[in-house]
Amino acid sequence: MKAWDTYNNSSEADVFFEVRSASDVAIYNAVNYPNPFSSNTVFTFQRNSGEPVDVEVKVFTVAGRVVQSLGASSLTDRFVQIAWDGRDHDGNELSNGVYFYKVIVKSMDRQKSAEILGKLAVMR
Repeated sequence: MKAWDTYNNSSEADVFFEVRSASDVAIYNAVNYPNPFSSNTVFTFQRNSGEPVDVEVKVFTVAGRVVQSLGASSLTDRFVQIAWDGRDHDGNELSNGVYFYKVIVKSMDRQKSAEILGKLAVMR
């Protein structure tokens, strides 16, 4: 793209975009914020369609043990937010360190799914 101002000064910029099919379930821009966090965080992501989906977020230790599993059903939003208080299954606060999370999105009929992995840090 090239544009000029009222003084005939020009500027150029490249614009990139991606066209994706809406027939599959897809996840984009999955992050948790804030990261690192001390007391709570919010997992956020975008998805490609407005059809209802079930969402599950699993949090793992570096060794691969599941410490928490969060879920939400029948979501129709394209921008999804799932809050987490930083506690494990037993209600205990997680120790300082690095953890992994997996966001799993499934269509209501369970025929289509998508998942994405991420990393988070706890610093108290």
